[in-house]
Amino acid sequence: AAPGLLARQAFLKNRGAMGRLPGEMMGGLGLTLAAVAGWAVAAGGFGQQALTIWLLNALFAADQILYVQLRIREVRAAKVASGSGRLILLLTVEALIGLLLIAGADAGSIPWLALLAFLPVLVRGVAWSLGKGHGRLQIHRLGKSELFHSILFGVLLIAAFRLSIH
Repeated sequence: AAPGLLARQAFLKNRGAMGRLPGEMMGGLGLTLAAVAGWAVAAGGFGQQALTIWLLNALFAADQILYVQLRIREVRAAKVASGSGRLILLLTVEALIGLLLIAGADAGSIPWLALLAFLPVLVRGVAWSLGKGHGRLQIHRLGKSELFHSILFGVLLIAAFRLSIH
């Protein structure tokens, strides 16, 4: 599945600016399949939890990709004031992710503690959406921040699943 998703990413990104975000999403889906492989190796097989781990990682990756793309687009468009477009789009995505997580936890598909793994990025996205812009984008700082969020997400997600098994 990963090579197919990564090939789709290349196709979409070659379509210009309109294909960039969908292409990044396809690439993110392909890369998050590593979580499934890691789970399958550690658990000794593929099962429902492996699929759940992939979907959670895919949701996280989609949120991160959207956030970074919106930050870059904001600077390129020279819109440093709070724009209603970014507000509506990111808040809608953050709300949908939150609702999906709550529904999954309520159905018993994911541990309730897994919601904590998403809390830092959801708070970051909402805070940025409601903010007044950040002026000049410091891309290295953004990269370090997103790396930190990724590591924190991974640690919290692993802890949530480990604690729910025992």
